[in-house]
Amino acid sequence: MKLHPSKATVEVVIPNNEVVVNNKTAKDIQTGVQLSGDKITGTLNYVTDIENAGGEGNYFVIELPQAKDVENNVVCQFEGGSPTELSNTDYQYLIKVTESGKKPITITVTGKVEATRTLDISGLILKSKEN
Repeated sequence: MKLHPSKATVEVVIPNNEVVVNNKTAKDIQTGVQLSGDKITGTLNYVTDIENAGGEGNYFVIELPQAKDVENNVVCQFEGGSPTELSNTDYQYLIKVTESGKKPITITVTGKVEATRTLDISGLILKSKEN
């Protein structure tokens, strides 16, 4: 039975500090990141040794539990950007953020669950690269 889109929600979880994503722990990538309603706040550390994720820069980590279900498709899209379909083999994602790119992110789940959620990331603080 499919849920009506107005009754379903996209589950977004901020992982604990010890979760490892792309060979880095969450605490190396972000500090104090919290989700309150649809707003994400906290500090994103500048990381230089991220592999296969878009090179060095500022990232945050989210978990999308609905992506674990192979019957769902999960797509993330920055406002004005191209949609990126996420793999269901991993439900933890690194999202790269730039100062000029702190636009809302829309996450859409289709399949067994139909839901869309827009996250406001304008409150994230981006640390600069250390010399």
